Amino acid sequence: MFVTFEGVDWSGKSTQAELLVDWLREQGRTVLSTREPGGTPVGEAVRQVVLHGHDMTPWAEAALYAAARADHVPRSSAARTSSATATSIRRSRTRAWRAGSARPKCSS
Repeated sequence: MFVTFEGVDWSGKSTQAELLVDWLREQGRTVLSTREPGGTPVGEAVRQVVLHGHDMTPWAEAALYAAARADHVPRSSAARTSSATATSIRRSRTRAWRAGSARPKCSS
């Protein structure tokens, strides 16, 4: 089983993913829960730059998300095929996906 939660910041992706992961584990499933960007050291570094770094062009932000995904997919796929019976991924929607809308400010 492969489930993806996608949406804009603060739309409840993590909450819904955690509820599903908890329920699947109660059912005896082994679950890999991860996020994009994030989930790997490269992805977490990209997440920090996107959330707390300098303002950047939409193309630069999209390139960072692409780099994070290029690192995340093979690593999470290998983990999923070796042990997990279910995978839950939370994906953040980039400015590129939001057609150039203003990037929200992050307070933390």
